Amino acid sequence: MASEVGICNEALSEIGAASILALDQDDKNARECNKRYASLRDKLLRAHPWNFAGARAKLGQL
Repeated sequence: MASEVGICNEALSEIGAASILALDQDDKNARECNKRYASLRDKLLRAHPWNFAGARAKLGQL
């Protein structure tokens, strides 16, 4: 599973920005990633009917 820092570094790489070591480091890129990561993750998870995000239950016969 990819880490938050790893995902942020992939995004930073796509725009040609310097990578980070931690979300809480004193650096502009880290501050921006820290500010945006959780809300963007949640937005993407809500945008699609992911298979892993659902539960199945066996219903009784009527």
